Amino acid sequence: MVRCFDFVDRATIASYPGNMKTCDQRHDVWPLFLRTYSVLVDRLDSELTAAGGMPLTWFDVLVHLVDAPEGRMRMQDLSTAVLLSKSGLTRLVDRMERAGLLTRGACATDRRVVYAIITASGRSAFDRAAPVAFEGVREHFARHLAPGDEAALRGFFERILTALQEEAPSREARKAS
Repeated sequence: MVRCFDFVDRATIASYPGNMKTCDQRHDVWPLFLRTYSVLVDRLDSELTAAGGMPLTWFDVLVHLVDAPEGRMRMQDLSTAVLLSKSGLTRLVDRMERAGLLTRGACATDRRVVYAIITASGRSAFDRAAPVAFEGVREHFARHLAPGDEAALRGFFERILTALQEEAPSREARKAS
């Protein structure tokens, strides 16, 4: 089992002003969280790909577009929603556009804005993949939660996310400085 800061190299530990060997046991959860996330994402990706040839990243984009008004989102908003850089999303959208799952559209009022727009083919692909994704999340994640775990996890993640968002300057503020 990975223990507190086992994932940090010795040079970093040596340069740290405090004593990392006596760190808070809550740090032990971090590598476990990362490993669990990685295994879960790999499993869901494999199942989606095997069932319909769609990787999890494509499904994630389609989830957001299906839920968006008129099936479209600004590329900048979509990159934030799917946790990709603008260039990473551009490459992903390029591949999805070649596959016929979405198109790009211009904004009538702002030439700088580009929309990702789901196509009928994209909706059909989503409809085929959604049951596989839903079952995968149920099988590999939700069924392992005991009563009360969902509320506890939601509370932990919301508290961490809120704190990070409040502590860190916005992307716009970082770009301006």
